[in-house]
Amino acid sequence: QKDKNKLSGKDAFKLYDTYGFPLELTKDILREDGFEIEEENYEKEMKIQREKSRKSWLETKISVEIDKVKQKLYENVLKDYGQTKFIGYDFEERKSKVIAIIKDGKLVYEVKEGDNCEIILQKTPFYAEKGGQIGDKGVIISYTHDDLLITVSDTQRPVEGIVVHFAKINKGEIKVNDEVLARVDLIRRKAIARNHTATHLLHRTLRDVLGNHVKQSGSSVNDDHLRFDFNHFAPLTKDELDKIEDLLNNKILDNLKVETQFTTFDKAKEMGAMALFGEKYGEQVRVVKIGEFSLELCGGTHLDSTSNIGLFKILNEQGIGSSLRRVEAVTGAKALKYVKEKENIINEISDKLQIVPSEILLKIDQTINEVNNLKREIKITQNKLARYEIDKLISKKREIKGINIISVKVDALDNNDLRNWGDLIKEKIKSGVIVLGTELNQNKVGLLAMVTDDLLSKGFDAGNIIKAIAPIVGGRGGGKKTMAQAGGSKTDKLNQALDKVYEIV
Repeated sequence: QKDKNKLSGKDAFKLYDTYGFPLELTKDILREDGFEIEEENYEKEMKIQREKSRKSWLETKISVEIDKVKQKLYENVLKDYGQTKFIGYDFEERKSKVIAIIKDGKLVYEVKEGDNCEIILQKTPFYAEKGGQIGDKGVIISYTHDDLLITVSDTQRPVEGIVVHFAKINKGEIKVNDEVLARVDLIRRKAIARNHTATHLLHRTLRDVLGNHVKQSGSSVNDDHLRFDFNHFAPLTKDELDKIEDLLNNKILDNLKVETQFTTFDKAKEMGAMALFGEKYGEQVRVVKIGEFSLELCGGTHLDSTSNIGLFKILNEQGIGSSLRRVEAVTGAKALKYVKEKENIINEISDKLQIVPSEILLKIDQTINEVNNLKREIKITQNKLARYEIDKLISKKREIKGINIISVKVDALDNNDLRNWGDLIKEKIKSGVIVLGTELNQNKVGLLAMVTDDLLSKGFDAGNIIKAIAPIVGGRGGGKKTMAQAGGSKTDKLNQALDKVYEIV
């Protein structure tokens, strides 16, 4: 920064925009240490932000209008062509018929290579995002020729009854009424199913370990990891997390059968199935039963057996609101990868310490003890050196009208260290005025003034001394009559400030 005594307007605006610091508060804080703000640049940043906000508001308004038009389009497709039949519980690929194609927000008859579009099929094995489970990916191809390749990057249900495949035409062309083969990415689907079945096990496990007050308040299931939100009044302890992991992994090893059935909502409640609070259910619901351990209403895709989860590993547990907790975890190959990464770290530590993994904790304890012993030895040595340095500093004292005055520069690590120097000198001289100065990191100055108790009645005041010399180093300070401190930014003026003490006294 060109002017070292000024905070850039960009940084000042960041304090306001990101952390909520008002400009005036930042000014007051900086003024205490002799700093200012580049207000012209601050106003420029504020102007840029206002323009961004205005643009964002306009874009949001336009987006809302576009969404309304799109929603109406989907409703018309549902009205004209009927519902998409979901067959993904039983099939990962199936022949189907194209009933509608949307491109650039409009219904079109055909799309060609390179086009991005939305495809609606008569029936589909693709699961559309719902209930916290991410939508399927995969391909749509011709089941008679190899001249068609469409990649499906997402599957959504914008209105109930319609499944939309967000797609790109990589090869060939496709028209309304074409017969195609819809194929789900099976590896990804199974990874999602592992995480979804694991969330059901996690829900029941949390209730068993923490209590029946635990209820699911949200979840997110994809092929990478799972996230489970629930109500609970306190952070989970390590012991609780270990119990949850152990119990859940035991249920995986038990190879519990995962069964599903459709029934009425009332019948499902009679069976004891758990329903999510606030979720809307129709007359017909799907029940997912995992052995005798878990019974929930759920429309997502699942495994046939808990053993197919492989391994469950918690990554993180945190609070997300008042009495709301969140657990993030991985399963299957992702969990094995996580464990392997931890194992590699342990092995690397073992190699560096030249010990076997089982001896790491013992080695750490030994190292901590050695470090503490060395710290004690260093402290003893520093005290010996300090006493020698103190005698040197005291030898520089001046006596003015019978008062001992010491005003010198010392090498201190920080303001606490500076106070330690002052205490040692004060203890040694018994009576006098002590002023110490030091150069700190980032071109800062630290000042300390001390007055022994016997001189207070004679009008000596450490606070007044600091107030008189602090402006010389470009700072401000204050404190009590017996001790006061100040900071500044003009390191080249430190000696001048220390010399000024003799004039003041």
